[in-house]
Amino acid sequence: MGNKQSIIDDQEIIYGTYRTHTMAMVGSITTEVVFLVFLAIAAYFAGSVFALWRITETWQIMSVYGVLGVLALVMIGRIIRDYLVWYYTQVIVTNRRLIRREGILTRKVSDIALSQLSEVEITQTLFGRIFNYGNVTVLGDSDASSLRFIRIQSPLKLRTVIDDARVGTKRATAPIPTIENKTPTNPLNIGANEADEHQEVLAQIDSLLRKGLLTEEEAAAKRAKFSGEGS
Repeated sequence: MGNKQSIIDDQEIIYGTYRTHTMAMVGSITTEVVFLVFLAIAAYFAGSVFALWRITETWQIMSVYGVLGVLALVMIGRIIRDYLVWYYTQVIVTNRRLIRREGILTRKVSDIALSQLSEVEITQTLFGRIFNYGNVTVLGDSDASSLRFIRIQSPLKLRTVIDDARVGTKRATAPIPTIENKTPTNPLNIGANEADEHQEVLAQIDSLLRKGLLTEEEAAAKRAKFSGEGS
C-alpha cells in the first residue's frame, strides 16, 4: 500500500486498482511447478541408478544431485519472480489520472490525464469472455499518450470506472451555478424553476462531497454562500 501511495498525489483519490488476470501468472507458474516435479522424479531415479550400479563415489553422487538442486532453485526463483511481477504490475484509476505501475526492484510508472482521454478500446477472445479478462487500449489526444494493458482482469468494469472518473472530473471542474443575479419579484414566493435549480445545486454539492472532491468545510461554505448566508 505504501508503494502505491508514493506515486499518488495528496489531492488524488483512488477509484480502482486492477492487475493482469491471474490466469497469466498461473500459466507460467504451472509450467515451472511441472519442471520441479520432473526434477524430483529425476532425483528419485538417480538414487535408484546409483544403487543399481553400485555407484558410491561421493563426487559423482554430489555432482548429479548438485545439478538437480541448482535447477530446482532456479525454478523456485522463477516462481517467486513471476508472482512479484504480477503483483507489482498495476493499473490504477484516480480522479485525475490513469496510471500503469510495474517493476519489482526498479519502478516504471506511465500515466495519462483523464482530461486527455479520447477512447477506451477492449479486445476479448472467447476465453477472455469466459474467464473475464482482455486487452485494454486507452487512446489519448496523441499516440504518445496512449496506453495498452494486456490480459487485464475485469476489462469492462475497468472501462466503467474510467468513464465514471472522467465524468466526476468534468463535474468537479465545472462551475457551480448560482442565482445571485436573479432577483425574484417577491422574495417570499420563489418560482418553481428557481426552486428546482436550488435543489439541483445543493444536490451537486452533496455529490462532490461524497466523492471526496470537497471537504465538509468547503461544502458547508458553498451551501452558505449559495443560500446567501455567507460572504
